[in-house]
Amino acid sequence: MKKLNKTMIKTLGVVAIVAAVGFIGATNSVEAKTLKANKKYSINIDGKKGKEKIQIKSKKMKNSNFDKFILYINGKKVSQKVGYEVFCNVIDINKKKAGKELVFFGIGNSSVIDKKAGIYTYKKGKLNRILKLYNYDKEMKFFRIYPSYNKNISTDGKGKVTITYDTPSEVGIGCYITKVQFVYKKGKLVRTTKNEVEFIESSKTYQYELNEDVTVYQNPSQTSGVKAVLKKDSKLRILKVRYDVIKDKITDDNRDNACYNVYAYVKADNGTTGWIAIKEYDYKSKQNQFKVYAEWC
Repeated sequence: MKKLNKTMIKTLGVVAIVAAVGFIGATNSVEAKTLKANKKYSINIDGKKGKEKIQIKSKKMKNSNFDKFILYINGKKVSQKVGYEVFCNVIDINKKKAGKELVFFGIGNSSVIDKKAGIYTYKKGKLNRILKLYNYDKEMKFFRIYPSYNKNISTDGKGKVTITYDTPSEVGIGCYITKVQFVYKKGKLVRTTKNEVEFIESSKTYQYELNEDVTVYQNPSQTSGVKAVLKKDSKLRILKVRYDVIKDKITDDNRDNACYNVYAYVKADNGTTGWIAIKEYDYKSKQNQFKVYAEWC
């Protein structure tokens, strides 16, 4: 085999160095969907030419068990969150339009997200929040997104976002998990899921046991036809709930119990299906409608 000349050796050396530098750069600055603290990323999120340099730096807080997580884009601080850990995800709500969105929040006690949690666009060097993930409104409350977070905030790429929330409304049945949908309109994500929510499969498997006789209706109304009567000690599963809200009488003190005419669509162990009226959930009372409640999903 012929020996390589010095020029060729030098050339190969330069190529090797360039390749090595490129490899190192790729490991330190990459395109990703889930962004971790203290790593560097290059992602086009504003839709313009070129990629933004993104990094989340963590910092220990004095006299606190929480950390501070500071988001930098192109070297500029654009947001910060506080919690035991941070979640940051890149999603593409509308694939037909240039740019992507960032989901960004801190996670605190009992997986509760921070009050400034949100989904953001990045335009002209600034983050713009298009959805408050931690929020109260007249129909639902949002304070905990069911883990794992990267699987429970999703989009169809056509303007729709689905978030799996933990108990978005207290409806007298304890804890449950359901999917809430939003649609992107005029620069904001608007909730389209209203006062009827279907449970995810894990919540549908929870078994309730009646503490009293309960009438089963054809529709979510006590004026609809009666299908059956489930006796005390009957076992059932709840598949979805429907509720109305006294919108003009909600205050910060009664918000969790401001629902009325709450109905659950159930499937009993004897095969009976239909709607039952749900009474107010009283943690202290021994006269609740069910013997046991789902306290943690």
